[in-house]
Amino acid sequence: MSAQALKAASIVGDRYRVERILGQGGLGMVYLARDLTNGDMPVALKVLASRKPAEAELSTLRQEFSLLSRLRHPNLVRILDFGLIDGSHNPYLVEEYIEGQEPCGASSEVTFGLSGTTQSDMIRGACLVTLNFSLSVPNGPVFEP
Repeated sequence: MSAQALKAASIVGDRYRVERILGQGGLGMVYLARDLTNGDMPVALKVLASRKPAEAELSTLRQEFSLLSRLRHPNLVRILDFGLIDGSHNPYLVEEYIEGQEPCGASSEVTFGLSGTTQSDMIRGACLVTLNFSLSVPNGPVFEP
């Protein structure tokens, strides 16, 4: 099963029931799914594009999941699970689902007057700063051991 093949009612990881596509990009697709083991809780299921990763890449993804899943802060989405889609071996990541609209609208990009720096660039930079801080200060305010 590839990222494009997930249909409504598909079950991923014996746990997540796909409801619909939330979005897609160069790296894969994001679905609204329900966690069948946690009271039908809505989750965002992110499936990487259809290419089986090499073992070294999988190891890196597992390490990143381990670190990211321990971050705790009211302004960060919680990372809940990581696995491989049965059959295709496409990696997937499960995140807390936050209902609502993307900042500044689903399709708009705001520039900040910094040589074409966009809202996405600013958010990506803020996430990297937060992650780097969290990793450098193991007992810091956003890192849960």
